[in-house]
Amino acid sequence: KACAGAGRTATFYELTGTIFENSHLSARQWLWGMYLFVGGCSTREIGIELDVTLKSAQRLVRLLQLSLITVCYRFMLQGQVEFDEVYLIGGLKGKAGKIKLERAPRKRGKRQPGRGTWQSDKVPILGMLDRQGHIYLVPCANVQTETIQFLIEYLTELGTKVYTDSYNIYNFLRRVGYQHQRVNHSKREYARGQVHVNTVEGLWSLLRDHLRIHRGVSKLYLPLYVMRFEFLVNHRGENRYGQMMELCALA
Repeated sequence: KACAGAGRTATFYELTGTIFENSHLSARQWLWGMYLFVGGCSTREIGIELDVTLKSAQRLVRLLQLSLITVCYRFMLQGQVEFDEVYLIGGLKGKAGKIKLERAPRKRGKRQPGRGTWQSDKVPILGMLDRQGHIYLVPCANVQTETIQFLIEYLTELGTKVYTDSYNIYNFLRRVGYQHQRVNHSKREYARGQVHVNTVEGLWSLLRDHLRIHRGVSKLYLPLYVMRFEFLVNHRGENRYGQMMELCALA
């Protein structure tokens, strides 16, 4: 009515305002693609199953990944919370982001010991998990205190019991109001009663397995692939159909 009153005409239908709008794929293909997406399939496999080109499959996957952004950071961690970090190899693959490479092609097996940064192609992922079952996995440029402090304070309720290892970037936690306790892995201490980070550390091998099927992910798109893993872990109590319907609602 607003358009008609202004002398304009408007056309809309049931898919207007969704990621399905202006897509040449059928609803059947979209739903099957979603089911494969939450199942952890690679983009190429989704394209083969849907009998579409790789470019169409990439667009479908990218739109589904972007729809997950709508659930980012919508709840506060509380209770007992664990913090830990992992480092994933991820360079600039192919023409990702249309960024011109100003270096020689990276050799295979470029593994550097120790901690890494986004610049060194060893991207840090900050893991935050409360023992009620919620997790956040946030790719960072680095894991210095000035980088992670805002994230932790924004996503974790003050006064919460928080557990970490002995890495000194977490020294600020008690100062800003958290009940902070730590375990010292260098002294082979991995648990002291309720004080441990074993729960969040147990996710790292699952995350690597989840990413391995893609045979390497560009660091520009790594946050989108990590976001899918985070979504699946936060909905692990549902079967695959339930996860697909949650994704459909977001889309």
